[in-house]
Amino acid sequence: MFVSTHQYDADTNPTEPFYPGTGGVVEPSDPAYDYIINLPLKPGSGSTEFRQAVMSVMARMQNFKPDLVLVSAGFDSHKDDDIGDLELIDEDYWFIANELRKIQPRVVSVLEGGYLGSDSEPGSLVRASLAHLKGLMQSEQ
Repeated sequence: MFVSTHQYDADTNPTEPFYPGTGGVVEPSDPAYDYIINLPLKPGSGSTEFRQAVMSVMARMQNFKPDLVLVSAGFDSHKDDDIGDLELIDEDYWFIANELRKIQPRVVSVLEGGYLGSDSEPGSLVRASLAHLKGLMQSEQ
């Protein structure tokens, strides 16, 4: 099963919603529906929208019963990252890692995206990565 949360807004720019331009909702009539869950988030979406999207598919992910969870962790969705237009905060990365551990404690996570961005120290990439790692290691925040 493939699950992805990502910035996507086909309403504003249908020919190029956000790089790479794919990732709309997979409809139940699509043969890939049982194996692909896209959770597109409009630019400006923050913690509430992100967490609601994740929680809306937790039962499907649990019912799949994965032997292992692989995470391609993108941190360019952080509100302080200069690339994306999502508004996630450090605690959201803890949240998603912790929720994934509830499905399957065997989680492998690799860095996909995120940039050091502004001059603030520590940068959002460092803070969000640390929160994500804590979520993988702890059962409670």
